[in-house]
Amino acid sequence: MIRVDDLCLFHSGRPLLQNISFNILQGQTLALIGASGSGKTSLARLLLGVLPGRPYDAQEASPQGARGFRWSGQVRVLGVDMLYGSTADRRKLRGDGVGLVVQALADALNPHQTVLQHILELLPRASNRQEHAKTLCAQFNIPDWLLHRYPSGLSGGEIQRVLTALAMARDPRVLILDEPTAALDRVNRTRAIALLEKGRLQRCQLLITHDLDLACQMADQMAILHEGKLVEDGPAIDMLRTPTIEEPGKALQAGRRHRRCLDNHGVAPLVPSPRPPQVNPSGLILRDISLRRGDRLLLNGVSTVLPRGECLAVLGPSGCGKSTLARLLVGYDPMQAGNISWRERPGDAPVPCYPHDLALVPQHPHRAIARHMTVAEVLEDARRLNRLAGRHRNTDRAVSLLEKVGLPQVRSFLDQRAADLSGGQAQRLVIARALSSQPRCLIADEPTASLDRAARNQVLQLLRQLMVRDKLALLVFTHDPKVAGALGHNIRFLSDGQLRLSPSPADMSIA
Repeated sequence: MIRVDDLCLFHSGRPLLQNISFNILQGQTLALIGASGSGKTSLARLLLGVLPGRPYDAQEASPQGARGFRWSGQVRVLGVDMLYGSTADRRKLRGDGVGLVVQALADALNPHQTVLQHILELLPRASNRQEHAKTLCAQFNIPDWLLHRYPSGLSGGEIQRVLTALAMARDPRVLILDEPTAALDRVNRTRAIALLEKGRLQRCQLLITHDLDLACQMADQMAILHEGKLVEDGPAIDMLRTPTIEEPGKALQAGRRHRRCLDNHGVAPLVPSPRPPQVNPSGLILRDISLRRGDRLLLNGVSTVLPRGECLAVLGPSGCGKSTLARLLVGYDPMQAGNISWRERPGDAPVPCYPHDLALVPQHPHRAIARHMTVAEVLEDARRLNRLAGRHRNTDRAVSLLEKVGLPQVRSFLDQRAADLSGGQAQRLVIARALSSQPRCLIADEPTASLDRAARNQVLQLLRQLMVRDKLALLVFTHDPKVAGALGHNIRFLSDGQLRLSPSPADMSIA
């Protein structure tokens, strides 16, 4: 059903994929494992025939010397030539035969269509389309009150569930899954895996992921993509037992150790130094924050105190209001009730927070930065917005911020487009941009979602370092208990619009 022979891909002279070959038959699921930036997503776009670029022309001196994407080799999906076939054939195949769950959640849906409109657009025209759409949504835990929402009003987990429902809507014969569970909490992840298992013998599936646990659950074959090459492949169970290639073998060994004994993405749980509780500590104060949308009370009297140099981790399932609260705190959405204040020294009277006191690290880093801008332009734009442009030389300040977050400070990196950054690099650039306003409190919304294990480790270590070194108050929203355990001095559960010390029975699945 999917056959790839001797596929090579270059981007502006740089080899991304080299001599890739594999075959996926009906009833098989192949897991393609690789780190961020290894070319997995580019391969998925080639399989669908949607990667911008063109085949390597034999009259060109070399594909390495050409600008943009160039490719060679053979890719056939359900018999259709996806590299050299007609545009009409490829479009028809994408409409009827192939389903796709993409990794880039931020740009995957039409911002002008509701959830229901997206689904109805895919279903065959019939009198029962509305019923079919609602049944499909119920299967993927998309409640009725979400059906008339636009993508801007959805959380990352809600978008991922919608995309999976869209991919399955027409019973595709080929399913391409690019990190299909990265933004899902445990309950929705389990549900999605079970639904993707249904009818699996009637189709073939390509699972693109860095998550070895997910690969073990879904795949019967596994291949390792390392530096653009398929260096190891075979039955999944054998691959995890006896890796034969040194570098990917180390990755698989690390994955097994991770599942057995390394919690918190390889970052040891934070053990706060014992000290007596402070009375009226310096830091962030939230008091009675409430928000209602229509007839739904999303936030109901949220109150807490976050001391400087400490982290409060807020756990909650997808759609519980974590991103909504984060946006309220930094002023992206208007506050309906409650107040935010800051106490400078223990015992002082709190004063109102100013916009630059809090900075947000959004859930989708590539959506949060303009893709056409260079790294230097992203940081300079943030400085202009924060009215800091005259304080230091532009390049010096940008280099200082990059150094803080562990990114290269060389000119070639400053001139690199944001669109070409890996997930981990983009997340750290977003953190650097947030730090440009010199905030007192950093608010991180799902800071490790969709990152591979190495990038997660780097981001978690960075956030902890900023908290300790710069005495930042750190407020982290996540559905992942391991992230909460890695960073949080205190952990709270957002449930029924309130911060609780323990999860409600309905939220026990994430605890």
